[in-house]
Amino acid sequence: MRSTAEKFRLPTVLKEIVKARIPEAGYETMSEYVLGLIRYDLLTRRPHPATAGIADLKRSEQDKIDDEIVTMFASNETLGGSWFEARMKEAVEAAGKPEVDQPRVMRELLLRISGRKAE
Repeated sequence: MRSTAEKFRLPTVLKEIVKARIPEAGYETMSEYVLGLIRYDLLTRRPHPATAGIADLKRSEQDKIDDEIVTMFASNETLGGSWFEARMKEAVEAAGKPEVDQPRVMRELLLRISGRKAE
């Protein structure tokens, strides 16, 4: 695998909920999760007005927002919805597959788009 080790900063208050979110999102490790987020972002190529705006705030303000995110996560509250997720579901349904097959079908579709075959 072609890869480069990178470091990033994770606010302490988010660390435990990220650990809980990793398997919930279908990943086994933090590295896979972060890479998955990067891939998702590159595939959707949508603006990040809310989270990019948070990055411009003072650290103390970011901490307040992170605390609120932790509270929301703990109470299972979500902002929900995703354009990309909706397109994925449509593609899986169009392929006549059950939703549980979504990751495999999407992987096959992405490989087909790239001109490669699934292994």
